[in-house]
Amino acid sequence: VNSANSDSWRPLVPIFQPDLGGATAENTFVMVGKDKDGEVVATQAGRYYDWTDTTLFEEAISLRMFYADPAAALARGDGCTIATPVASTISGRVVFSGAGWYRRDFRGRGLARILPRISRAYAHARWNTDFTISMMADAVIAGGMADRTGYTRIERSSVELVVPPLGSMRCGLVWMPVQEMLADLEAAIGVSWREESDPRAAAI
Repeated sequence: VNSANSDSWRPLVPIFQPDLGGATAENTFVMVGKDKDGEVVATQAGRYYDWTDTTLFEEAISLRMFYADPAAALARGDGCTIATPVASTISGRVVFSGAGWYRRDFRGRGLARILPRISRAYAHARWNTDFTISMMADAVIAGGMADRTGYTRIERSSVELVVPPLGSMRCGLVWMPVQEMLADLEAAIGVSWREESDPRAAAI
């Protein structure tokens, strides 16, 4: 799906690529949304890491979180720097959420508020996650995407990535501990339930 929509979707980070990043059916899932004709219009993925004895900072700068062969990636000049002390506190059962894409004619319909939350709920049910993290380009954060998708913690301009085929890019680290993730889900479900239960909402 990513390759077929290169006009509106940048290449995937290695995290979600089996050949480069070591993604498997055991550590990765993808949600695919389709329209009435069966065509893919939305995606969201998650990648699980067991960082019980390490941290996001250590795994990122070593490129172990990105590549199945981090030594080869470092040798060719790939790299990651994280300029926030928060990265050294994120450990345990961690899910990287990403690969979010919405076909142009399905943007602005609220899917960005729904799919990431379903993805986080599924990841927690499957792996009992301690943290959910992602990395978003500064411009994407400035456009409000981190807020729409429900992230409670945003470390702007804290990550510098050099990963082909994306090249060099500056990102923000967005993250949430499990307690805040569950509270966000509860709030989101509560709003949806009240809207469905209130006859005035249907009239609007």
